[in-house]
Amino acid sequence: MTGHSYNSAVFYIGANNEYELHAVQVNDNIYNTTYVGNPQYDKIEGNRWLRLYDTSLVSYGTLVIAVDEYRSEIENKTLTGKPNNWPNVSTEVASEWYQGDKKWGNGNAITLESSNRDVLKNITATGSMSRNWIRMDWLVDQARSNKTAPNPPKFARVSHAYAKRLNTASRIQLSLTFLIIVIVCNAVKLLTMLWVVFMERKDYIVTLGDGASSYLERPDPTTERMCILSKPEIVREVADAPKHNDQLSRIVTQSGKCWVKQYSTYSNSLNRDREVGSYFM
Repeated sequence: MTGHSYNSAVFYIGANNEYELHAVQVNDNIYNTTYVGNPQYDKIEGNRWLRLYDTSLVSYGTLVIAVDEYRSEIENKTLTGKPNNWPNVSTEVASEWYQGDKKWGNGNAITLESSNRDVLKNITATGSMSRNWIRMDWLVDQARSNKTAPNPPKFARVSHAYAKRLNTASRIQLSLTFLIIVIVCNAVKLLTMLWVVFMERKDYIVTLGDGASSYLERPDPTTERMCILSKPEIVREVADAPKHNDQLSRIVTQSGKCWVKQYSTYSNSLNRDREVGSYFM
């Protein structure tokens, strides 16, 4: 369960990312009585169970993998984990393969109470191209159950799997109280903005542009026509003793750095020779 907040509203995203992992042997008593024909479980053929559970949002609950074969070593370069072209192989190759079969288990399920994507990555890290085999030794070690038979084989072949159905699916849960508060506050904010824009536009500064235009319409009398006077010049003249605004204006006027509306011609930007030459042209 993950919590998030947005614009003062709190909501939760629920996702079933952890589940139990059971490993059982095909045709064992617990397999036949608990999972076969059980309407609470969906049977998943082949290795499709990996695609269903190797995701951030899992739609099923308990995962039961059905094992039908154990081995100490498998073929790494085939998609089946068995010798190439199996079962159409020579008698010698078949005999060697069967010698590697392991008989293991005592009829009890291997249970991992908390499984997730990291667990799936570890149990399927066989080093083989095949996706049909798992690391049984790693799974048994993580389960740490006294009911499990000792000396587990390194690999186990998963024939199929069972996935437990869930009554509830992942969903987004919104906090109704906070949602109502956010809607009301945003509505009041919108009405206030519309009132200011259309009814009180001249009395309030709504945007940065309003602030700039206000100085153009109503200049500050203490700094009017002083836009090109530097700060050090004003500080040097008025910092030592307080002076009236008229005195400050006089200082600015005498400095010759106040802005004065002037008229000039384009020829003023040329030197004398070019100005004379332009007249003849």
